[in-house]
Amino acid sequence: MSHAEKLARKFKLNVNSPTTHQVLNRLDESVPTCVGKYPQEKILKELPCEVLDMMIEDALSHRTKVRKLLIDERFVK
Repeated sequence: MSHAEKLARKFKLNVNSPTTHQVLNRLDESVPTCVGKYPQEKILKELPCEVLDMMIEDALSHRTKVRKLLIDERFVK
């Protein structure tokens, strides 16, 4: 089992979801870099400012709201 799969299971993310896979493939990117690739950058207004200095992997473990926003299909290309 890969590190990404372990994280998906830890956070109870759907490992078969394409959205989850996109986020898990970007674990080593910063939150602003990853979010900048989303079609709707309004996600930045929803994210707490303290996660904007984090890497995706760290942000996933921050809070449930952050995790939900990062894997929300409305925001992911």
